[in-house]
Amino acid sequence: MARFRLGSDAHGNWVELRGNRTDEQGTWRFAVYTYHHFAWNLDTLDNQEAVKFDIEGAGYTDVSELKDRTYFKSHYVRTPGGALFELAVTHEDGGWDCDESPEELGKQFMIPPHFEQDREKIMAQLEPITVED
Repeated sequence: MARFRLGSDAHGNWVELRGNRTDEQGTWRFAVYTYHHFAWNLDTLDNQEAVKFDIEGAGYTDVSELKDRTYFKSHYVRTPGGALFELAVTHEDGGWDCDESPEELGKQFMIPPHFEQDREKIMAQLEPITVED
């Protein structure tokens, strides 16, 4: 096992990597504190495409087509061990302030338009939190 600190000692700033040579490649399990995926902001669509090209050139062929997630555009790549990595770019015609002003960011629960029909179901699954001004 290898353990790496990211930033401060705060909760959530540690990554533990464990080798498992007994399961078949691509075996994937979810458990408490298991990450779903790692995401990197690659700044520009040109840089994103270059990184995707390098990854495919290294033999990783399980790379998605470009997904428009309203707030960002992403490619996803899964390693033979099952880890999912996201190559993300916040884009000009989307971005975090595409549906609210920068002054209002984070004050309402915003979701992409294609999920609006599920808003009540999504909201029912969220735990309420209290934020002090």
